[in-house]
Amino acid sequence: MKAQAIRIPDLAREVCPLENIGYEDAFSIDIPTPMMTKKYSAEKWAYEIFANAPPAINQIVSQSWNTLGFKSKSESHWQSLESATMIKQDDLIMMVVHSDSVDIQICMVINLIKSQVIFSSFFSRGHKWFSTPTLKMMTVPHRFIALYLLNTAAERMKLKSYIFVV
Repeated sequence: MKAQAIRIPDLAREVCPLENIGYEDAFSIDIPTPMMTKKYSAEKWAYEIFANAPPAINQIVSQSWNTLGFKSKSESHWQSLESATMIKQDDLIMMVVHSDSVDIQICMVINLIKSQVIFSSFFSRGHKWFSTPTLKMMTVPHRFIALYLLNTAAERMKLKSYIFVV
């Protein structure tokens, strides 16, 4: 069970409200059969990906988001995403965060398709002169962190499904 980069799903592209997208990616992970016996919602997957991330990654993401203006100092990055949820269905959750300071928006879509969890991200740059270079700096670490977050969430969900499936 290992996440891999995939083409952006049409559904994710359709629900993303951003314009002027400067970067997009998607990662998919196959859900093993024992996990399929217990249906986890897209919101539960989003929670596992973001809120239950390993502490070191949570700290890095939280500090980065605070520095870039995607969240306030008093909230976690999960709290900022949770409050930015625009669509919440059993098999899809879409969240959009915005930073006025760097003039960038991020749309994240977690959707469940058959036996896969798909994590799609879209980054939209604004019109401030520094939004394009800032966006370019953000995308390389994002690619690695998103892949890692999806993999670690899947491992935690796998363990939970083994524990609770009889």
